[in-house]
Amino acid sequence: AATATLRSRYHILGISQRAVKIGPADNRTALLDRGAREFVNHPRGARIIAGKLQVSSIYDWFEADFGGGDAGVISHLRQYAQADLRASLEQIDEIDNDHYDWELNTTEAPTKPSRRRSGGGS
Repeated sequence: AATATLRSRYHILGISQRAVKIGPADNRTALLDRGAREFVNHPRGARIIAGKLQVSSIYDWFEADFGGGDAGVISHLRQYAQADLRASLEQIDEIDNDHYDWELNTTEAPTKPSRRRSGGGS
């Protein structure tokens, strides 16, 4: 579980294109936690629209590293969410949709679009 948590924070830093140099091991956790907090609390990471949770496609692509399924992803979001987002997440038990801004990348988007969720979560 600890390895999955560490991997999930590396995914966030990579997807959010943060230029963080991972130095001494004692600094690694603080840097990864800061990156996770910044990503989760940015609309690119997670947002609630009309009572429905939309997340970055990173949570779909690497779902297993975030605890598996909607419950694992939502738990991860709650762990790093600021108070207002965390309170809103208490009312959420499934992910409605995922999204990714392909303009963040310098390469062309793959042909496979984000999967659209409908009812029941994953």
